[in-house]
Amino acid sequence: FSCIYYTTLLYLVSTGSNTKGKTNKKELRNLMRYIEDGTVSDDITARIDDKVNDVRNSSESFIEYIDAMLHEKAIREESETKGRKEGKAELLQQLAALGETVDELSAKYNMPVNEIEELLTMDV
Repeated sequence: FSCIYYTTLLYLVSTGSNTKGKTNKKELRNLMRYIEDGTVSDDITARIDDKVNDVRNSSESFIEYIDAMLHEKAIREESETKGRKEGKAELLQQLAALGETVDELSAKYNMPVNEIEELLTMDV
């Protein structure tokens, strides 16, 4: 998962109705407040703030961050494409098991016969 995901998740947790103002742990309250509005109130939040500023000010870190985001996006897109293909394959295999022919499936789903045949032989 990306830094953005974790930041968003932490923000959602820090502002959720089940956590906001309902902890007796001062450090956790300070962290939640830092996540919400950037208030530095103790040593922990000061160290976090220093690291955040270091990353923001470092072009190398920024480039690494962008590279990581692009890599994550590519993996996600590849996974989504693979999932759609597996879903098609599973559906076509079930329909073929019920007796539909390759030509019928091709006409029904407006797909080339060779693509239907490939999906029918795919392991899902």
